[in-house]
Amino acid sequence: MSESSYYGCENPEAVSYLEFGSVNLVKGEKKIWNYWQDQTAYDLYMFARYARDLFAFRKFFGEEEKTVETLNKYVLDSAHNKLMDYLLKYAGMLAIQAAGVVCESGSSLYGWIDEALACDYVYGEGKSCKKIKEFHYIGSDISELMNEGAAALHSDVKMDFSTQGTISGVIKEVKKILRGGAKNCRFSMA
Repeated sequence: MSESSYYGCENPEAVSYLEFGSVNLVKGEKKIWNYWQDQTAYDLYMFARYARDLFAFRKFFGEEEKTVETLNKYVLDSAHNKLMDYLLKYAGMLAIQAAGVVCESGSSLYGWIDEALACDYVYGEGKSCKKIKEFHYIGSDISELMNEGAAALHSDVKMDFSTQGTISGVIKEVKKILRGGAKNCRFSMA
């Protein structure tokens, strides 16, 4: 599949881009060191964004006091900085423990595994951590890099992935997977 067919607005009049450079505030000069479009821009920005959050939540595990206040400090520094959002994801995982299958469209490195583990330490005394790691995670994303990253960053977790060319393709794939038996689906289209 060509690079441009994975990501980008299905409307060819729009272009997603990422630019990296510097601005000299004294001279008023802007220097662009590099510029990326479409899938490459998506991969570079989204991988960094979600990896930053994932690694932050992993630092939380080393905290001496795993309290609501400490967890909230990490949440506020994350890309999705609302504690209630994390708690709803965590509650959803607890609700489907017996099924053991989680499907996510826009799986984004599956950082929410780490988020759910952090919530479990605070709200469940770590009693569900083993079960959270034992789930079968099915991810569907528009980025092969994100899927590869999720697998590498969670090598101890059972995962399957699908990469689709468009958002509508991702949604169709999730529906197909759900018909195959997945019991829960959380959409996180970024």
